[in-house]
Amino acid sequence: MSKDNVEIVIVPGSFALPPPYDIVVEGFKSQGYNARVVALLSANDGTRFPAATMQDDAAEIRAAVESILDDPEKPRNVVLAVHSYAGFPGSEALKGLSKADRSAQGKETAVIGFVGMASFLPQEGECLREVLGNVEGSPASEDKVPGGYLAAIPPEFAPYLFNDMDPAEGVRLHATMSRHSSDSYDGKVSYAAWKDIPTLQIIPAIDLIIPVPLQELMYEKAKGAAPEKVTKVVYEGAGHCYLWAPTGVERTVADVVKLIEANS
Repeated sequence: MSKDNVEIVIVPGSFALPPPYDIVVEGFKSQGYNARVVALLSANDGTRFPAATMQDDAAEIRAAVESILDDPEKPRNVVLAVHSYAGFPGSEALKGLSKADRSAQGKETAVIGFVGMASFLPQEGECLREVLGNVEGSPASEDKVPGGYLAAIPPEFAPYLFNDMDPAEGVRLHATMSRHSSDSYDGKVSYAAWKDIPTLQIIPAIDLIIPVPLQELMYEKAKGAAPEKVTKVVYEGAGHCYLWAPTGVERTVADVVKLIEANS
């Protein structure tokens, strides 16, 4: 499989807009791969009403992925790389898009990889609020705002998000963040992509947002159910938003390329 036959689709985490992920796109492009960011409908300036649901996000991701798989001029395979919250809509978006499913439909392209980057690896029937709602200080522990938005992430939270970066860089990156839909945290996934699609879980060793033991537990559950599909790598010294730094991009690109090569 040539590099030109694969496109990496990156989906931001909650409260995050595409610009900080441009560095990741450029990282993949520097290695000869096509790449793009698909924005979450649930993350915006808080003026979209009603605020988007997890299912709305999933539909947006799926539309982008299918446009690549079925491009009339140059159809490509897809690797979906999701950050944090995006593990929920990302998984939901991929039902029927595995190699086996697409081949059964007479299609030559498929989603050949699912990459969780400091991400949730959900089981069917789970939602973010249930999985993370008991973590003190998490937005998932806030009261629900039906149709509306969670409170903006305060500046004093930046050291937790960017604990592996220079404080000044953390302040700059915090300023790029948006509001996020409350309802999106209640959307339950109906499909676990890791059951059918080769999956890599990237766990940052000093993540202060999604507790590392929780990330390990999600991995172990998925690995136990689909041992031939699910693998992991732990990034020492990496925090929740490690991907927004050049060193994080280098590691991620290298490991995603390995996943692509193993499933070509």
